[in-house]
Amino acid sequence: MASSDGALTDHNAQDLQQGHAAGVLSHEWCYRMNSVDWWRCACAALITASWISSLAAGLQPSLIYLLPLTILGVVTGVTCILALLTDRQWAILAFLGFVVIVPALSFRSREIGTIGLDWQNGIKLVLWFLLLGICIVKIRSYGDLLKDSVILGFLSFISFGLISSLYSPVPLYSAVCALGVAGYLLFACFIAANVAERTILRTLTFCMAGYFLATWLYALLFPDQAFLPPYGDREIYRLFGLSSHPNMLAVEVSCLLCIMLTAVSRGHLSKKWAWAIGLLAAITILNTGSRTSALALVLAAAAAQIRARGWGLPFLVLISVCGVAFALAAGLGLMPGLDELVSPASRTGDAGEILTMTGRTELWSFVWDTIMRRPFFGYGFNSAEAVLAQNWYGNPDAGYNAHNTFLQALLTVGFVGTFPLIAAYVILVYRWFARRQSLASYVTPYLTIVGITEVHIASNPFLLTLVAFLAIALDALALQNSRSVSRSASHINRAAGPNRLMAGDPAGT
Repeated sequence: MASSDGALTDHNAQDLQQGHAAGVLSHEWCYRMNSVDWWRCACAALITASWISSLAAGLQPSLIYLLPLTILGVVTGVTCILALLTDRQWAILAFLGFVVIVPALSFRSREIGTIGLDWQNGIKLVLWFLLLGICIVKIRSYGDLLKDSVILGFLSFISFGLISSLYSPVPLYSAVCALGVAGYLLFACFIAANVAERTILRTLTFCMAGYFLATWLYALLFPDQAFLPPYGDREIYRLFGLSSHPNMLAVEVSCLLCIMLTAVSRGHLSKKWAWAIGLLAAITILNTGSRTSALALVLAAAAAQIRARGWGLPFLVLISVCGVAFALAAGLGLMPGLDELVSPASRTGDAGEILTMTGRTELWSFVWDTIMRRPFFGYGFNSAEAVLAQNWYGNPDAGYNAHNTFLQALLTVGFVGTFPLIAAYVILVYRWFARRQSLASYVTPYLTIVGITEVHIASNPFLLTLVAFLAIALDALALQNSRSVSRSASHINRAAGPNRLMAGDPAGT
């Protein structure tokens, strides 16, 4: 009887334990439902209700299908931003991928000289202000980086651009573009301060590789919309895919290769991935037909490798001397066979296309004359298209900017606003010789070379703008950390010096 009672007692105890465990699990399940899954149910209900209401309202079929997707995108975006503000790494990286890919997409063309707000510009506008808002809220996480001299130089340049909107012929456009560049710079500082370099480089590499795979898929499905038709005597189709222009796509590929080469040299990416992604990038840039970007990339990669071996300054002097000598010889007519030498590289078979950089030399002369009319403060940030399109007498496709970084800066913000940009460039080049192998080792020479014929860093924010600012921010962080370590070591040595002397340590003498 006693044993039977004991068995019943044990059995009851087990029932109580099982019941308690079931109650705990039920409570935990309810808690998860209340804290996590409710928003999923709300999203599903909202999408379903919007779809039914759209059908009931008799809207167009395209709107009916896009509305639920829009709501889903907005909910996902808000969730990602809220997670980003709480420093969730996955949200920060997802937003970085969004900033890299979405602004690079282009699904429409516009006439030169028409500056207005359409749905595609509207997406960029929302993104720029969103970047500014996030970066202002999180400024304490990266505020120390804003004291760096190069970043201060770019901030000063942007500030002059914002002020110039007061007298710009397109004031709102100038102000918004300046704020967009500011947003990219602050976002680059935020990323550098909150994400490890390895994670940044790998995320950018794989995101951009996926973007170029999507570009080729789009080109295979819609070849008529992915290739620029040939002009001149040669049947050369130039790939632009999901981008706005073949030259722009080539710059984006160059950004990927600069990032990938840095990741490999820093040990953040395996050589198998590097070969696969490098092959994809090489095929893509060759199909764009962009000679300037390809040449700038090759020279930048060569310069980075030469600099890593300690030959950076002799290489720079050699390149400068050869460039000046070639320009003088060509200008003085000392190279009679030059036309036959360079004409094969022309798309039209005309050597003048190469020697005038596709008409850029004539444009530069016109831009300089325009600068001299308002030399000190310029015409307003990124107002070149509005200013040049009215009076430019050459190829209309060339008259939307100055096709040179510093000429663009002089035209838009004058000598006063361009001075901090030049100062930032000088410090950036100086650091290129002095600093370790980093993203700036490839981006600095590429940005300098491609800046001879393009205006990326002094105009709208593009992918190259973000990559350049990331390179600058990562270098500023590394410099800040090295100085902090040096100060700490110096402080420890000063504090330990008297103790060594008191102990009779010969090292203290």
